[in-house]
Amino acid sequence: MVETDLMHRIMEAVSKRGCLVFRSNVGKVRTPDGRWFDTGLPKGFPDLFGFLPRSGRIFFIECKVKPNKPTPEQVNFLHVARSLGAIAFVAYSIEEVEHALDDAAWADFGLAIQDPYEDESDTELWMKLFCWASTMKRELYECLQTIRREGAKLIPDSKYGLRIIPGEDKAHYKNGSQVLYKYRYELIDELAWLAKRRS
Repeated sequence: MVETDLMHRIMEAVSKRGCLVFRSNVGKVRTPDGRWFDTGLPKGFPDLFGFLPRSGRIFFIECKVKPNKPTPEQVNFLHVARSLGAIAFVAYSIEEVEHALDDAAWADFGLAIQDPYEDESDTELWMKLFCWASTMKRELYECLQTIRREGAKLIPDSKYGLRIIPGEDKAHYKNGSQVLYKYRYELIDELAWLAKRRS
């Protein structure tokens, strides 16, 4: 399957869920008379964007077929969009899109995001991590809340930018490690992004 096929299948799937969805075209093309036409969208703008039914929350989807990866501009756009409250992610399958939209619909019911462990030294970073996780998967958000409640910290890391270390109660961290491992690539990417924004 090529990315255009995946894009069309995703558009059909999200439309059936009541979403309004649009395909974006980014870049410049040369017209037959030799002039350049610019679509007007910034470099890195995702393939698809649209709105969830009822809440009207905006989403951005960058469609990729493995082993293709998003460009730095695409990664940057998705991070900025998420930091502003949008649902924004890279999709390699229709199932990933369906799960993300289901979790987003859950979040739109009024999730109150709080840091359950009051530690001023890294609360701001945790709040950003919780906001990001709330737009991803419910199990990831709940796992991060649990390990943070037990005293997990975010510390600088030379390789990944930031690293999560367990609190005194290591049992909860160990129980949540399977969930953290499941989302390790997304989590590592987000921690690196938070570290970059912090510096």
